[in-house]
Amino acid sequence: MKIGFVTFCTENYINIMDNLVESVLSFSKYNITVYSLNFDYRHESNRVIVKRVDLETLTYFNICKMKIFASIDCGLDVGLILDGDMILTNQIDNIFDENI
Repeated sequence: MKIGFVTFCTENYINIMDNLVESVLSFSKYNITVYSLNFDYRHESNRVIVKRVDLETLTYFNICKMKIFASIDCGLDVGLILDGDMILTNQIDNIFDENI
């Protein structure tokens, strides 16, 4: 079973989203898939899967639709969508381990 996290961001929020990614890498054994909207996101960890998506316009509506798109496209059997301004704790894997 493929389990992991999914998030997305625009270039304006890279610094905030970097904190989320680092918390996943620090506190979880699962990978995170990052959908970068209209830019190339780079991270040195092989636990960070990057998928670029080019949107014609970065409207609020189009960005919100990315949650649905990411949940379908990510290829995970069980995934947790995270907003870019979240920070995980060392208990996060319990959400999977206790419910699957």
